[in-house]
Amino acid sequence: MSQLPYGSAFVSPDVARQRDEQKQRIEDQVRQVQAKSEAYEEFGRRVEDLRAVGVSKDGGAEVTLDVHGAMVDLALTDKVSDATLVQIRQDVLEANDAARVELARLVRELAEDVGGVDSETSASLDALYRPRLDEDDDDDSDDGDGTNRRRDGGVLR
Repeated sequence: MSQLPYGSAFVSPDVARQRDEQKQRIEDQVRQVQAKSEAYEEFGRRVEDLRAVGVSKDGGAEVTLDVHGAMVDLALTDKVSDATLVQIRQDVLEANDAARVELARLVRELAEDVGGVDSETSASLDALYRPRLDEDDDDDSDDGDGTNRRRDGGVLR
C-alpha cells in the first residue's frame, strides 16, 4: 500500500489511529488536571471552615483551634477553680495538643473526602497542612533565647 506524503489531507489508517490515541491521551490528561484543580479549589474553600476542639485530660480546659492552628477559643471549667496557675497552664497545653491532633485528623479526612482515599491528590492536600500541625511543641529544645516556654512554665523573658 502506498502512503501519501506527510502533510497530505489523507493519512494512512495507522497514522490516523496514532493521532487519535495521542489526542485521547492529551484529553485524558487535561481532564485529570481539571479534576485535580477542582479538588484543590474545593479543599481550599472547605478547609478554612475547619475548627478543632481539644479537651485536657482532666476536663479542666477546652481549646478550639482554627485550621491554621491558632487558638480561637478557650474555655475553663470548674475543675480548675482551685487549681494552681501551673495546673491551669498544663490543662490549656494538653487541650491545645489534643486540638492539634484533632485538627490534623480533620484535615486528613477532608483531603481524603475531596481527593479520594489513598489518592495522590489527597496526599498532596494533606501535605499542605501537615508541617504546621505536626510541629512538636513538647520538646525541651531551646526557643533561641536560652529558654523553653513549655519547660520553663510559660514565662516569656
